[in-house]
Amino acid sequence: MLAPIAVFVSCGRDDGPPDRGKEAMEPKAAANAVAIEPGRVLVERDLSRLLGGNLGLWYEPEQLKQVVESGRMDRWRPGLLRMPGGSWSDELYWNGNGVRTNDILSEGATFDASKRDGAGWRIDYSGYAPQFHIVAGGELSDFHGHIDVRAAHEFIRDRGAETMVTVNAGTGTPEMAAEWVRWANVTNDFHVRYWEIGNELEGDWELGHFLPGGGKMSAEVYVDRYREFAKAMKAVDPSIAVGGPAAANEEAVFAKELIQRGGDLVDFISFHTYPTGSDATAPEAVLAGADSVLETVARIRGQIARHRPDRADKIEIGVTEWHVQVHEDRKTANLLSGLWCAKFVGRMLEAGVDFANIWDLFSTIEEGGHGLFDRDDGMTPRAAYWALTLWSQEMGGTLVKCSVPAESGVTAFATKDGDGNLAVMLINGKEFDPVRLPFTVGGKPAAGEAEAVELSHANYLWNDFTRHAEWSLPPVRKTVAFENGGYFTLPPFSATVVHLSGKAAAGADAVPAGSAIPGILAPASHPANLPLSVWVTLRDEKSGQPFTGKAETAFEVSGPIRLRGKAPLIAGAARRVELTPQGPGKAEIVFRAGSREIRESIDLVNLREREQVVWPFDAGSDLSKLKSSHHLTLNQEVRRNESVAAIDFGGRKPDEKAQTNRVLEFGALPGELDRASVGGVRLSMKASDDLACADPKARLQIVLQSNGNHWMIVDEIPLADIGTAWRPRVSRINRPSFLEAMPQLYNLLFILKSDAAVNGSLYLDDVGFLLLEP
Repeated sequence: MLAPIAVFVSCGRDDGPPDRGKEAMEPKAAANAVAIEPGRVLVERDLSRLLGGNLGLWYEPEQLKQVVESGRMDRWRPGLLRMPGGSWSDELYWNGNGVRTNDILSEGATFDASKRDGAGWRIDYSGYAPQFHIVAGGELSDFHGHIDVRAAHEFIRDRGAETMVTVNAGTGTPEMAAEWVRWANVTNDFHVRYWEIGNELEGDWELGHFLPGGGKMSAEVYVDRYREFAKAMKAVDPSIAVGGPAAANEEAVFAKELIQRGGDLVDFISFHTYPTGSDATAPEAVLAGADSVLETVARIRGQIARHRPDRADKIEIGVTEWHVQVHEDRKTANLLSGLWCAKFVGRMLEAGVDFANIWDLFSTIEEGGHGLFDRDDGMTPRAAYWALTLWSQEMGGTLVKCSVPAESGVTAFATKDGDGNLAVMLINGKEFDPVRLPFTVGGKPAAGEAEAVELSHANYLWNDFTRHAEWSLPPVRKTVAFENGGYFTLPPFSATVVHLSGKAAAGADAVPAGSAIPGILAPASHPANLPLSVWVTLRDEKSGQPFTGKAETAFEVSGPIRLRGKAPLIAGAARRVELTPQGPGKAEIVFRAGSREIRESIDLVNLREREQVVWPFDAGSDLSKLKSSHHLTLNQEVRRNESVAAIDFGGRKPDEKAQTNRVLEFGALPGELDRASVGGVRLSMKASDDLACADPKARLQIVLQSNGNHWMIVDEIPLADIGTAWRPRVSRINRPSFLEAMPQLYNLLFILKSDAAVNGSLYLDDVGFLLLEP
């Protein structure tokens, strides 16, 4: 069943849209307290629709069966599930009838090639057959999914959720979309209300971004296409809600044009957000990324109010993909990601978002993943899942005014349910420090005891070395007491829901503490020149669960390694400890809890540097796989008996937006390259005699791209320092976070930064990588 309508309270902000309800008179809140004023209602939303998800046709039936039979879907209670899954939306023929010659989804699937029509395929909509998946030019992919469109619709319906379908506006037609509406809502009883037109078509990664006749998808072209699709779809079922543009990020570049020209065909505006930058590593910086949705939604609301005031109360706003960041690593799987997700849901409520869909259920790579469940670890829930259940199980109802001291670093959201029971969620992003704050409710200090449900390392710990959860348990339910003056202490690094009236719904009871068993999570070996973080853990002797009591602990190191900062105080089930190697050798860590101790040894090793040339630019080298926004050729005159790459800048000023600043993009890396060992870039270079630029700050950036970090500037070389004689150069990666991203390395770029035109040429030879090996 769907959750009832929820009305939410935002803590920590005094501003807000004017349509959030009348505010009742309340006593003035204390300035230094978490002050909740239950009579001051701010906004009303159906909570379940903000806790939606994305369903991909590549999911395996057994994966879906596992999360259903475990009860985890029921605990989550998503109100809106979106299909068929991200970029697949623009690569999918949802109905394969007349083209397929069997119903085998992928391996063994056969097709009637005579039904090919240019870049498209002729579908017989008088019946239904499973979908098929295409690639560029309309060619058939070799994979068409593990579940078909019918099974996806049935899965969503059986969960009691609403369905959102993203139709193919990249390579599809209005007829294709309209026939899906007919099949789902007329022929069948799937009752799909929400239909989204296209997915991230402003992005050059999306099939359909590059237009068949040349050129790229623009806002004008998208809106023209949108109108054709929406008219055809609404002609079949006028009751449906149609929207877009499913923008790739919070800039929502096509949204304004769609609002202006979409007319009555626009029922909602949708965008995606993965807002935290790759460089954000400190918890405070990561959590701050959740705030940007406030400005984005306000901007879109303003555009609707200006251009379509007659429909301002009818056009909804949806965030149809979201997560902490676009690249997948431990920050999308550890506890910090859970705290971020808890905060982001609250910020969406505060902004007045109408519906949202987290990305996604099962995405998993070696370093982590966006998926709520770790498909490589028995469908273990990740921290983001537990954050969503905090909202679905513990928060609900009437959201009232609440403020929190800015200096506390705490974020808070408060709600009442239909029975008037009051709850407040408090997020403490300080990794090591508890926060003690007074509470007032209606101007009076909180008193007595309350039930609380806590998401922290007491129930979830990500192991950085196995890259799976060390433990993953429901948030802990416990009784807390307010001290004199209403004071309450928040644990470090936690999201805690305190029920100020009523009772906790679904937290797991804290296990009575016995004796603590110490543990250490650390690698067997580590580079001697890089900082190291290890984890110390406490488990209960009897239950084996995370330890929730108090224990006397001690932490020591010996050998060529030192603690960064003071010896850590271990309060709770787990804590990260930062260490600095002092050189090669064997280091030992000792962790004690009471009379028990554990010892772990770490081999600190010096890494040997080895240069590997990948692009020698020999005579006859194929440059077609390289990209440049300048004139790229092989030159056999500037280096004796050798050919080199020559880039002629042509007197143009580089433009980042037009991507005319790309000196050289190397693209696909060789399969034999040991990406995990990459520690820098090596090359030889020289300038032509006439290389000149009026900008004294003009420079060449060496950039590496990885699925762990999509933009890593490892070196900047002033153009004025590039001489006319050949020089070898090694650009070393000095940031540990960049080194951590190397296993997922996929591209090397040379970028020209200049505020003036550049004349002359740059010559490159023997480009490759610096490898760090034991």
